[in-house]
Amino acid sequence: MLAACGGTAPHTSVHATATEPVPRVPARTDAPLDEVHPVLAAYRDAVVAFVGPQAQSWVNSIDVSGTSRGDAQRLRWLVADRTVRRLLPVALDARGEVELAGRLRALPPLLNEDTDALARPLVAEAVARLESRSLVAHGTTGGTTARATDSQSAPDHGSHEVAAGPTAVEAAEHAQALAEYAEAYARAYRTGPWVAAAVSAAVSDAVDAGAFVARALRWDAPVEAVGAEVTATLLALRDAARRRERLPRADRTAAVDETSASGRRGP
Repeated sequence: MLAACGGTAPHTSVHATATEPVPRVPARTDAPLDEVHPVLAAYRDAVVAFVGPQAQSWVNSIDVSGTSRGDAQRLRWLVADRTVRRLLPVALDARGEVELAGRLRALPPLLNEDTDALARPLVAEAVARLESRSLVAHGTTGGTTARATDSQSAPDHGSHEVAAGPTAVEAAEHAQALAEYAEAYARAYRTGPWVAAAVSAAVSDAVDAGAFVARALRWDAPVEAVGAEVTATLLALRDAARRRERLPRADRTAAVDETSASGRRGP
């Protein structure tokens, strides 16, 4: 669904773009309980990269150690769920779209393709309304502006730029980056290719969710509320990873089948 916001990822329509850089594989340590799951590390680092230094206080307050044995697919859906049903409504509330925000909050948790399909039209409608209000508020009536996805600098929260879709070259480069991440992960953690591909795809989604935090701020979502959601999301991801939560068996099996077919899903 993240594809509905201008990206090409196959699920969860809060993707800001499908061409976000994929982070490095976290190094293994001599103390496994101190290791951080790649999905948590990717989300945490992406929030800081896209939002800027003010996000350091949000993420530094949460201890995410001891999460390395979490299930990548469970964490992938969880970060998408919280972005769709928690963060996006905050931005809608700020723009007076209270009814639509309530409909998003009332959605069932995102756990599989069925719940994803149910949420996708609402997410697309929400993003379209937020972008339209931004264009009107800032006097922009046409043209395409650059994506504010440069991890080397913090975005201007007052610019309200419209996310452009990735080019074919960018999409190919992103696919290559995912493949390289999966290979590096398999070597570092001694896993099979399917597991590595699942982690790589989950990390990509986590980076996109982190970028979406900055986008919510550009839609005038209150900084304090956004920071609270980031902190709550990290807590939810940490607890799920430490408890080694997994998706329901049927959803887990379907995810494995899709990963083997496309390289973009996880177990």
